[in-house]
Order: sequence, then structure tokens, then C-alpha cells
Amino acid sequence: MSVLTAETILAQVNQLPAIERAKLIAQINREPQKDWVVPEGRIIRTDAPFIDRTKEYEWLAKHRREYIGQWIALMGDQLVASGKVAKDVFDQARELGYSDAYFVIVEDPDVPFVNA
Repeated sequence: MSVLTAETILAQVNQLPAIERAKLIAQINREPQKDWVVPEGRIIRTDAPFIDRTKEYEWLAKHRREYIGQWIALMGDQLVASGKVAKDVFDQARELGYSDAYFVIVEDPDVPFVNA
């Protein structure tokens, strides 16, 4: 008996005619999202909204060197808050109404990352 995996199912789905794939996608999108339990027993939230962060990534690529070593909060291509202390940046962004801003610490791109 073969084991079903996402990869084997996707391979089968990719063999469907385009109209059948569209029907399948529509059906999946109509199903209510539920929490999934993975083998380790952790629950993965599936109802979290997707936020496209393309503009934030582009802004960060252009302005990274100006904020090395700082925490920043971005909303689209707008810098909302910045500073050395993460909590201060989070608080400032939330006070301005940007609780779903993109928060990140800006690291120096010229310093290699070493995970020891």
C-alpha cells in the first residue's frame, strides 16, 4: 500500500485538466480552515491571514545599510518605527495603529552568518 503525501497528491492534481484543477481549488477554498495536527503533536494555525510582504522586502533591500543593528517596523514601503530596542519599536508601531507591521532586526549583509 502506498503512502499518501502532499507530493504524490500534487503530482496527481497536476495531471488533471485545467478546468478540473480550478474546480478542486474552488472546493478547497470553500472548505472551512481548521487547525491541523502534525505528527509531533504541534498545532499549526491555518486561519492566519496571508500578508504579501513584497513591498517590505523591496524597501529593506534598498535601505538596509541605513538601519544596521536596529529593529524596524515596515508597512508596505513605509518605515513605521525604528530603534535599538525591539519592545520600543513594537510599542511605537502599535501606538500608531500598525499592529500587523513587518518587524525585523536589520543585520549587516557583509557579516557572514554563523550558526554555532
